[in-house]
Amino acid sequence: MKSLLAACAAATLVLSAGAAHAEVSGVWTIPGSPLMLQIAPCGANLCGAILSTPKLKADPGAKDEKNHNPALRTRPLRGLYMLYGFKGGPAAWTGGSIYLPGNGDTYPATLALIDAVTLNLKACKGVFCKTQVLKKVR
Repeated sequence: MKSLLAACAAATLVLSAGAAHAEVSGVWTIPGSPLMLQIAPCGANLCGAILSTPKLKADPGAKDEKNHNPALRTRPLRGLYMLYGFKGGPAAWTGGSIYLPGNGDTYPATLALIDAVTLNLKACKGVFCKTQVLKKVR
């Protein structure tokens, strides 16, 4: 009986983790901004890849030229993971990072699912933090 309960509990955890990914998975944008991100599971974590930016609209072959690592400056911006390493869910994702290709910097970040179409992205540099609201496009 105990093993059956343990198996049911484990299955519930797996199913709820899948549901958490499903709610946050999709295309997100910052209201008023042309930046578009595809957020989806990547392994056990959650990641966000760049779909579109003003730079990509002007130059579809744009590269990650401001990366602090010279070896990475030739990688394409399209499909680049801007968000990565987020763990948790269904409403809060922690332990992640945001990479900003505009300056080549990376910051620790968290995600909070507010409702089905609103996601808060909080990034910090030291004690200074900024929260950005993302809206789900699809």
